[in-house]
Amino acid sequence: MDCYRCDGNGEQDCVQCGGEGTHFNGEFCGHCQGVGIVSCAHCSGSGCTE
Repeated sequence: MDCYRCDGNGEQDCVQCGGEGTHFNGEFCGHCQGVGIVSCAHCSGSGCTE
């Protein structure tokens, strides 16, 4: 069964920068390494819940 939080793709927007890759002040986001996407915390990036 697909993960309901990431719709089965294993990734979600970074919560630290809102998926932008940088913070509001233009500073690089270290949480997502500037990509704006992180592994889904619910399924650990697997994409499924089983």
